[in-house]
Order: sequence, then C-alpha cells, then structure tokens
Amino acid sequence: MDACYRSMETKRWEPVVLDDWRGATDTESTGAHVEYDAQHWLIKFERMPDGRRKLILKDKQTGAVTQRVE
Repeated sequence: MDACYRSMETKRWEPVVLDDWRGATDTESTGAHVEYDAQHWLIKFERMPDGRRKLILKDKQTGAVTQRVE
C-alpha cells in the first residue's frame, strides 16, 4: 500500500520495499518447455465446459503464439 500512496504523490511507478521478506529466494526458473509436436511448444491447455480442449501453442521457429480448439 505504501508504494501505491507514493505512486499517487510522485505520479510514476514506485518500487515495493519489503523490510522483512519471508518468501523463498533460492528458487530458479526451470524454463521447461513441453513439446506439443515437432513445430510447437505447448504453453497451456484448458478443458472447456463442453469437453473440448483449448490449446495455447508457441511456434518453435517464429515464436508466434496461437490457440487451437480440439
């Protein structure tokens, strides 16, 4: 909340300052990609209410993100 009030006063983004951080600091990003097929990485999939699957895919060559419903 302090950062919000400072942002209102300065009219710009202000950092959040935490004197007592209790979260983990030794974590590392796994960066693990799940391969969907030879051309795409699977970013996410969701099960739709009607039973279909919605896939968010990233092209390995171009980096373009697309979605597909199966």
